[in-house]
Amino acid sequence: MPLKKPADNVITGLMKDGSIDAMYSKLSTQPVPPKEFSLDFPLSEDMRALFKNPNDKALDWP
Repeated sequence: MPLKKPADNVITGLMKDGSIDAMYSKLSTQPVPPKEFSLDFPLSEDMRALFKNPNDKALDWP
């Protein structure tokens, strides 16, 4: 997969420098135009932990 490594590097960089937090907040907790609808879906502590320690493993649900 020729695009996997560059994509992983970009996403991992966003997670490590904290940019992903602002992006997530903008898309998931703030009003979205044109109707100013908000999903009101804050970042969970589990997701925060994953953002701090990124990996390429699939999520294992209990």
